[in-house]
Amino acid sequence: MAPERKIFIWRTGCLSDRDLPGVLFVDPYHDDGAAFFLLAGLIALVLAMSAQFSRRAPAAAWLCAPYLLWLLFAAYLNLGVWLLNR
Repeated sequence: MAPERKIFIWRTGCLSDRDLPGVLFVDPYHDDGAAFFLLAGLIALVLAMSAQFSRRAPAAAWLCAPYLLWLLFAAYLNLGVWLLNR
């Protein structure tokens, strides 16, 4: 993979980790559906990041597992709140 592509993936992950909590939890309109889909996007990014890590160092990929589990739990709770508030 080209170095430019690696830097793009890394920066995308950093931006999503920094900016998404504000979008997900400080949303003045409390749109739980949009927050769920943003979480789904973040889960996809973490899976892609973990796949990249596994090629280089499998231990690094396993270190992403707790974060992925936390995101899955947050998505589950968010989906539950969204469906109950419909």
